[in-house]
Amino acid sequence: MNIAIAALLLRLILSPKLDFAAILLSSKYRNAYDQHTEVFRSEVARVRAMPGNVSCSAMSVCRDAGKPFVYDEFFVAQLIKTGKLGRRNLDGGERQKIPFEVTDGRVTIESLNVRLSKFASATGFSP
Repeated sequence: MNIAIAALLLRLILSPKLDFAAILLSSKYRNAYDQHTEVFRSEVARVRAMPGNVSCSAMSVCRDAGKPFVYDEFFVAQLIKTGKLGRRNLDGGERQKIPFEVTDGRVTIESLNVRLSKFASATGFSP
């Protein structure tokens, strides 16, 4: 049991993602969660005010804004990659009738990911 715990801790320490350390050591990083939540809420309000259907770059924004799920960018891209749908099939189709709204990049959790190089430069940490 102790070996398993030691292995898990070692893996956590050696991980290139250092969110756990940033949460513990950086108040700036912890405050970023609140700031990004406010950005998300403002994007939801902006999209909610748009009339009709909208497809968002961050689907969670459209969902929270009460917009129906009308277009799956990932699914269509997979159909094109596998040859089940040609790009020309999209010309003049439903996609062009649905406005695509690019949302602020801070609405996704990826914007808060901390990599070793970013953490090191922000904190002066050197492994």
